[in-house]
Amino acid sequence: MRFKVMLFRYIFCVILSFNIAFAYKCYENYCSHFGIGSGVAYANFKAGGMPDFNNIGGYLSAFTNYYSKRLAFNYDLQVGLFNVAQSGYIQGLNNTNMQDRMGGFVLMDLNAGFNLGSLDKPILLTLSLPVNMYNLGWNVAQRLSNEAIFLGFNLYSNTKLTKRFMLSYQLGYSYCVSGRYRIDSYANIATLKGGHRLLFNLNLLYKRENAESSFTNKDKADFYASLKGIYYMLEPSNTIHINNTPLHYNASNNLMLTLEFGVSFGIPPMSSKDFTRKSPY
Repeated sequence: MRFKVMLFRYIFCVILSFNIAFAYKCYENYCSHFGIGSGVAYANFKAGGMPDFNNIGGYLSAFTNYYSKRLAFNYDLQVGLFNVAQSGYIQGLNNTNMQDRMGGFVLMDLNAGFNLGSLDKPILLTLSLPVNMYNLGWNVAQRLSNEAIFLGFNLYSNTKLTKRFMLSYQLGYSYCVSGRYRIDSYANIATLKGGHRLLFNLNLLYKRENAESSFTNKDKADFYASLKGIYYMLEPSNTIHINNTPLHYNASNNLMLTLEFGVSFGIPPMSSKDFTRKSPY
């Protein structure tokens, strides 16, 4: 219990210590940035005839983004800890007195595609490869973990609100091409039959430079707050045998919500001549 209190105090302090920061930096032929952030997360995992898992915790993130007049690339990583509250039991397993325990998650997302707009008004359409891993309880009975690889697409764009504030959004869909559950023990692996993943990400950006001009020759940090939602519609798993009892995990609808703050910087070109681009406004 003391560990959990210390963990959440640490996460809270990390969030407060960060300025709200995030935005692309644009140069002669491309726009890019990298950064780190922290946030709070809530997740609910629910399947018919199975226990409900309600999870709340915090995480750290790292990311890098790039787009040119034609191409786009993005990599995003989130690693976090959960306090897991389980209600109900996994059918076919011995009932135990369930207690809150610690869990964790790792979310990775790799995107590559095209810019259908321009440097000033990007419309990024990318092929997306999300890898999502959730562990709902470490070293306890009745634990559950899920590992899934998805393949789909994302759409990103942004719009100016004021001279310094911008709003960006990202929408995504992907299908589960490979996945599995680990039920009660890491050795008990039940393969997923498929599933769908929906993504919505909304960012409010505060730019240190005038938002009317993304182009800059200074590497000042910009500022952001990000709200992300992921909704999973997963098919049931294949049947496995645990202690001679046939068991599978039913189809589930799961929700993941995150609220993130961080700091980011541009990635300047090697040649100084690329700093000379003028704003088109």
